Amino acid sequence: MSGVPSEEITEVKKTQIRQEVKKSVQENGHAPGMLRKILKRAVIVLREKIQARKMPKVKTVTVDMKEFMQIQEVYQSLCNIQKSLKSIDTQIKKKQNRLDQLTGLAGMFKGSEKQKLINEISALMAKRERQCDQLKRTVKKSGYRNVDAFMKAFHEAEKLVEEYKKLEKSKIEPEKKVQKKKSIHERLKQTNAEAKERNTTEMKRPKRQARGVEL
Repeated sequence: MSGVPSEEITEVKKTQIRQEVKKSVQENGHAPGMLRKILKRAVIVLREKIQARKMPKVKTVTVDMKEFMQIQEVYQSLCNIQKSLKSIDTQIKKKQNRLDQLTGLAGMFKGSEKQKLINEISALMAKRERQCDQLKRTVKKSGYRNVDAFMKAFHEAEKLVEEYKKLEKSKIEPEKKVQKKKSIHERLKQTNAEAKERNTTEMKRPKRQARGVEL
């Protein structure tokens, strides 16, 4: 989906930033320019993950299917968050490009601008992580296991809606049309339920007790 899961963002921060900074300090001390290079590599890794999880454009479908309309509302919320993520990525890229331009340039004002850019990129990456968390919270709030499970259900629902729309225009007998519509509704409900099933099971699972403390 689209969006990159917060677990992957945290892993990138850990492996591409924290561990790399620690290693660099141990090997080179506080060498000028190393933080910029580390941040640049982390941004590249995130950008690759983003490209792999781009969400499709919003599709507005008007169909008399309550089940699909509920799914579409969640999808619209995810797309709004994705729009925010795209804006953040654009800002990160712009600031990273400017930081690259300043690399190797000396002077008090240049040094001040470099540090400001580094701080702004770090703040944007933290903001991006919060937005990715919001993606997960949005689907969880609606009962879905995760973003991937929701997107799979959404795409399957789209196919069923297309089938429904074709059926509406068909000239088959009214009785058969009603039966086929009912079948599509049931399949849509099943698709939606399957995307929520594991999450519902986890929510109902009895909580363990340890030393009198609820876990």
